[in-house]
Amino acid sequence: MVFCQKDSVGETPPLAQKHLFEVLDSSGSAGAHSKLILMLGGDSIALNKSGYSLQGWNETYYKSGKLLHSGYYIDGKLLTYKNYFENGQCESTFENTDPRRCLMKEYFDNGQIRKQTNYYSGLAQKQYEYYENGQPKSLEESDKELKYYILKKYWYNNGSLKSNLELQDLKNKKYLEKIYYNNGNVKEEGSVILLSGTKDYVKNGIWYIYDFNGKNKRGEKYNYGIRLSSK
Repeated sequence: MVFCQKDSVGETPPLAQKHLFEVLDSSGSAGAHSKLILMLGGDSIALNKSGYSLQGWNETYYKSGKLLHSGYYIDGKLLTYKNYFENGQCESTFENTDPRRCLMKEYFDNGQIRKQTNYYSGLAQKQYEYYENGQPKSLEESDKELKYYILKKYWYNNGSLKSNLELQDLKNKKYLEKIYYNNGNVKEEGSVILLSGTKDYVKNGIWYIYDFNGKNKRGEKYNYGIRLSSK
C-alpha cells in the first residue's frame, strides 16, 4: 500500500499520482496516517498495488511479518485504524465517535498511554499527555474553535500538580492560575487575562508568591503583564 497526494476529485486512476512513501517502510506512526483522515484535513489517499484507492479493511506489515496497521478505508481515506509497534504493542488508534467528533490515542512501546486527543470538527479540542510511568503530564482543553483555553494543567512526573489555569470569566477571558512546587505547596497564584485578538495569556492584578514551605507570602501587582510593584 502506498500514500499519494490527492489532486483531483473522483476515482483515482491507477498510478496516476505521485507516491509520497510506502507504509511498509514507515514508522507506522499516528502522524503518518493522519494524512489520510478526511476529518483531520488529510490531503492524501491510500492506493493498493494496482494503483486504485483502498476500500474496506486493509492491513500492512513490517518486513519482519509483524502487523503494523489495520484500517478501514473508503475511497482511500481512513475512517478508523489501529497501528502497532513491531513488538506487538498498540502504537496508536483512531475512531470516529460521531459526525463531528473523533478520538486519537497514542501509546509508548511498553503499553502505557502517551497521548489522547479529542477532536471536534477536525480541531484538537482536548489533549491529554502522560509520562511513560503512567502519570499525567498535561491537559489542555479549548473552546470548539480553539480561540481560547478553558482549562490547562501540568503535572510533575511524581503525580504532583505543577500548574493549573482555569477560566473564571468567559466574557472577559479572565483566568485563575496556580503554580506549585513539586512538594505540592503553592508557589504562585493570581489572575491571568487573555489579551484581545492574541494568544497571549498575561498576569493581571495582584499575584501572591510563597516559599517552598508555603510561607513568607508576598504580593506583586501586574497590569496586563507588566509588573508595577512588589511588597
